[in-house]
This record gives sequence, structure tokens and C-alpha cells, in this order.
Amino acid sequence: MQDSDSIPNAPDWIRINFPVHCSQCSESLTGRIEPSCPHCGLEFEWRHMLPIDALHCPKCAYNVFGLSERRCPECGDTFDWRKVLDVARAQTSRQFEQNWWGNPLPALLRTWRLAALQPRKLWSEFDFHDRPQLTPLCLLLLLQGFLFAKSWEWFGPLAEFIMNGFESQVRTRTRFIYQFRFSPEFMQCILIGWFATLVTLLLFIQTNRRFNLSWRKIFRAYVYSTAFASTLFSISLIAEMIADSTILFMPSVNRIPMSVYNGIQGTILLLAIPVTFAHLSIAYTKYLKVPHGWVTAALSIVLGTTVALSTTVALYLMKIAPLL
Repeated sequence: MQDSDSIPNAPDWIRINFPVHCSQCSESLTGRIEPSCPHCGLEFEWRHMLPIDALHCPKCAYNVFGLSERRCPECGDTFDWRKVLDVARAQTSRQFEQNWWGNPLPALLRTWRLAALQPRKLWSEFDFHDRPQLTPLCLLLLLQGFLFAKSWEWFGPLAEFIMNGFESQVRTRTRFIYQFRFSPEFMQCILIGWFATLVTLLLFIQTNRRFNLSWRKIFRAYVYSTAFASTLFSISLIAEMIADSTILFMPSVNRIPMSVYNGIQGTILLLAIPVTFAHLSIAYTKYLKVPHGWVTAALSIVLGTTVALSTTVALYLMKIAPLL
């Protein structure tokens, strides 16, 4: 067994007068030096598990580390050690989930960048013991939905301004217009697939029980794993602008066939499936500590996509049935 001097941020158990348990199997960690659970093997960092420098009274912010009772000597208020720990763990984070009220915009941009482009770094900043915050997670999910549905409407005029500005310099007598409308069937398919994938993850009851995965933790993993997919229409718009630039800089090209635009949109939208799968796999492996998490991710994506396509086809057949 290693001594506390050889373990970074190892706790001084003489001054810790509250119970500490593993979040995965509820095994007592009191008195332990190694940053891992002896029962389930969950590995963690003591600086996330026990941020002792940030243990403060919820009412007056007095440092309560080392107290033998749950009463603040400064203000006399009683407190719950579990809630004090949750607040302390949140204060050490730079994520939107923990800073949505005090410093929202920088935290949102940083969190979205990590979730969409650097998921491994994102999950290295979360600990399995961190309690998910539902309000900011729901806000993130709503923002992703709005970005996916409205990005073409929001950024289309900007694309037109840029491309027509270039055209005025080149003088090709081409007018660029970027418009896109969702069909009801398309939106139904996307929303059903989004929802069905989340429900599928929650219905893996045996896996969730075995690794003590609460629905809050699964919801957190799902929200961050779908961040990149919400930007796909923005990426599609940029790709179409690049395709249209050939008209400006290649005199031999007079127009772009509609099939090219359809191919660009279809290809980029299909990226949502492998990218979401990869991000879910990383979340299940690094954050939820589930061995072979890619299997759970793959099954949820396949089942969610199947449900979405089947429901959409059924609704379409019901719609055209009276006409047959």
C-alpha cells in the first residue's frame, strides 16, 4: 500500500469527519489512500473526489474543512456534507454546467467547443462523483436543437452577404441565395431519432444497474455527445459556399447542379451517426467507466435510427393511404 505522501492530493483522514463513498458501488472510501475503489475498481482523482480547499458553509462561505460537527461556527447554520461536497466539486469546474449562472457565455463557448471537437479533454474534466446539474443540461440540449433547426435561417443571410460581396468584385452576374426549409417528415425523423437514442440508453437496465449509472449521468453523457451533430447544418452551409466559390474563380463553371447540393447535405447529415457514436463511446469509457462502452453506444444509435426511420415510414404510409 502506498503512503499519502506518494499520492497527489491524498486526503488527510484525521481531519475528515464525514463519510465518503464510491459513486459507482457505494463502497466506503474512508481511510483509503489509493485513488480507486477496492470493490468495483473505479479510478478517480482525489482533487475531484475531495476538493477540501473548497469546502465552505453554504450560508456564509466559512471554510468548514476539519469540523467535527455539521454546524458552522461562524453563522451557526447547519449543513449537509453531501451538498457541501457537490458545491465544492462544481466550483473547481470551468464547464457551463457549473458556471451557467455566474459566467455563462465564456463557459458555454468553451464547453461546446470541447464537447463538439475535443470530447476526451471534456470528459477528463468531469469526475464520476460529480452530480449532474439538470437545468444547464436541459438548456444545452435546447440550444443544440435551436442551432440545428435554425442555423440555416440564422447564417444564410450572412453567407449571402459574403458570397455576393465576392461576386461584386469578380462581376460574374451571379446572385447567391441560401434558403432551406425543413419538411415536417424530416423534422419528425430527426426528433424521433434523437429521443429514441436517449430512451434506448436509459433502457439498458442491466448495464445501468451493474455500473450504478443514474439517469442523470446518462443524460449528461448524451447531451454532450450530441453537441457536434447540432452544428451539421452550419457545416453544410460552409461546404455549399465553398462549392459555389468555383463559379467565382473558375470561368468554365457556370452553375452547380442541384444534385451536388443534395449530395453535400446528405453526406454531412449522415456524419451525425458515426460522430455521435464515437462521442458516446468516449463518454461511456472515460466518464461512465463502462468497459466496452462502444457496444452500448452502437446499439443505442442503431436502435434509435431504426425507430426513427420505421416511424417516419409508417407516418408517410398513413398519410398517402387515402390516396391509393
